[in-house]
Amino acid sequence: MGSHNEKGSDYPKEAIYQLKSLLLKIPKDEIEFRRVVEHATESGRNEVRILYQHHYDFYRLGLDNDFSNFLDMACQSTPDIYYQCFGNRGAPMGQKLPAIMLVTLYKSGTDYLSSKICEALEIPLVRILTGDWPTEVIPSWLTHFLAYGGLCVQHLQPTDINIHRLIVGGMHKLQVHVRDPRQAFLSAFHFEEKIVNENGKAAKTILSSLPTGYFEMSHEERLDLRVNSDFGKYFSKFVVDWSEARYRYVDRLEIQFSTFETMLSNERSFMNRFTNFFNLGANLPEKLSSIEGSRLHFRKGRSDEWKEILTPQQSAFLMTGISNELAFELGWEIPHQ
Repeated sequence: MGSHNEKGSDYPKEAIYQLKSLLLKIPKDEIEFRRVVEHATESGRNEVRILYQHHYDFYRLGLDNDFSNFLDMACQSTPDIYYQCFGNRGAPMGQKLPAIMLVTLYKSGTDYLSSKICEALEIPLVRILTGDWPTEVIPSWLTHFLAYGGLCVQHLQPTDINIHRLIVGGMHKLQVHVRDPRQAFLSAFHFEEKIVNENGKAAKTILSSLPTGYFEMSHEERLDLRVNSDFGKYFSKFVVDWSEARYRYVDRLEIQFSTFETMLSNERSFMNRFTNFFNLGANLPEKLSSIEGSRLHFRKGRSDEWKEILTPQQSAFLMTGISNELAFELGWEIPHQ
């Protein structure tokens, strides 16, 4: 695929001003991080992809909205800068690709699903948010995504401003992919402890949300602490908020739900429903099902481990707000049954 400009371009002046303002807010002891931002500010050349790779640091320092404003300004003039953020040479040219929006609950098989779809459709994986936590849709990113296409998979939350920007920007439909909150929480708990222990990419961000002495606690104490924290509340709240949004915006935004459990038990049926919703063609489900997730180095995970580990009280808390009707609709074991 061709692109507008493979060499990149200067930032608009407004973006440079925003970047300089960001630099002033970064603490002096963040030496390596400041060096990256300083270089981008002084060079005046397109280094947005390098900066984007540090979005965890901007979030960790409470600068995610400021960084989103910079990215919005930097990408307004050309879609190439937007697509380069995610490792592409530039905006796809010569053909209209589908623009598929898949909103996923954290640890619901996101990588497994997105990797299969991208390979089957031969489309780029893109974003319309800087990160995966409470951040706002970036208007210029949404514009380029809808105009040139790709697969956008993010843990987008249905705040009023996000839904407003989606609708005003021209999005007509999206799929919300969820998982039993009890198992999603447990998977996330194990995953984040593994990242911290291995000093992974997001380790600093995760550590900043944990209390002092966290890893001196027993495994059971750490598990219970996180169940009863905002982290634990996130999973059921995400499901409930999106369930309410699909009815609240029914005349302006078509929202289809899918579940990790269906993907795990009947992937062919799952893919059929997905391709029908986005009008992707009758032959695609077979192609999608033929791509092995293990070959792509992603795993689907389990659906019932929570029954062996969580206490009844923890399980009930993680299902807060989810009615019996919603649990039944999504195929999840109803609490207290």
